[in-house]
Amino acid sequence: MPTFLYIGTDRDGYVCMGAKKAGSEIELGAYFDQRGISEPSFFETATNTQRGMYTLINHAELASFCDKFSTLCASEMPLIEIVQLMAYQSKNRTLKAALNEIYDMMDAGFDLSQAITLYSHIFPAKLIYMTIIGEQSGSLDEVFESLSEHYEKQAELLAKLRLSVVPQAILCMLATIVIAFLMFFAMPILRAAIDDTGLLLSGAAQFMMNFSGFVGSVAIIVSLAVLALAFVIRRYLRSRKSANSVWLSDFKLNGVFTKYIYRRVLSVRIANALAILLRSGTGLVNAMEVVAPLVENDAAQERFIQATHDIRAGKDIGEALEPVGIFSDGFIRLAAIGDRSNTLDEMLDMASEMADREASEACERAISVIEPALIITLAFVVFVMILGIMLPIAGLMSAIG
Repeated sequence: MPTFLYIGTDRDGYVCMGAKKAGSEIELGAYFDQRGISEPSFFETATNTQRGMYTLINHAELASFCDKFSTLCASEMPLIEIVQLMAYQSKNRTLKAALNEIYDMMDAGFDLSQAITLYSHIFPAKLIYMTIIGEQSGSLDEVFESLSEHYEKQAELLAKLRLSVVPQAILCMLATIVIAFLMFFAMPILRAAIDDTGLLLSGAAQFMMNFSGFVGSVAIIVSLAVLALAFVIRRYLRSRKSANSVWLSDFKLNGVFTKYIYRRVLSVRIANALAILLRSGTGLVNAMEVVAPLVENDAAQERFIQATHDIRAGKDIGEALEPVGIFSDGFIRLAAIGDRSNTLDEMLDMASEMADREASEACERAISVIEPALIITLAFVVFVMILGIMLPIAGLMSAIG
């Protein structure tokens, strides 16, 4: 089924655009009527659509793409020629197709930021918004250099996560199989043998046998529940419902295990964009208005927009940012110092580095805790299961002897 890119006007008169799979132009027209999109223009794209966590361009490829793009922008090569060259050099078929189509649109008079916005189905929102900011501020080289560093760190973090979690997941699967074997084959055979001999087990042996059965049952139930939950979460995140999910946004912003890292990721994103705009000569209020879409959380975005209004009304930047609920105390202090000393762009760079470092350290701590916790839990369960079998076997051998 082909994928179409479209741009039109919604019922409220706002420009809307996106990607839609449709079997024909008639089916696509029915979709426009249903959504209330008027005067749409569309064309078939060679790119495909992605959903949620599934990505057509991985972080390592994005990091390489942004690094090369930054270098070419710094060489002052015409932007349309950079896009053409990047399309020629790209080994990712989806990225190559998108860049070729973007080149055609730029050749027809579109700006890079206008063209790339149509490809939100393959490019991350941060890359699209930062491209818009870079083109407006005339600092695309700096923007793509920042994006390259960001995606390179993301690729390294995901690699560490895979190296830590995947072996442990395999270990958990093997341990679950062993536990299931002991529960459903070894234990019934042992119980039957004890019943045949009429042996009365000691209190300790009987307790361990019952306790090991309980622990094994709990371990199997928990393993199956985790597997089912992971499947449900994966399906949900790959669906389009997760894109505008209120509860998911609230969970990431305020969840006990997510808020620390998520808030610092948002802080890095906002600080980088603001620093770039301020260095280009954009005023603080105007820069904050441009950056607001980068706050991809509705509640936090509303508070950030309110902070923009407060600063326009003359409020100190530190006092305005505090109610947003994203920024740490250290971040706010650095911003306030930068505002008073007219070095806000430099202070925002420092705040961004601090938040990025804190987020990376938190992720590494979480990864370092997962591995020993899983090993200790599995060791305890297997030890109890083996002990629950060995004690009755020892009693049975003693009775036979």
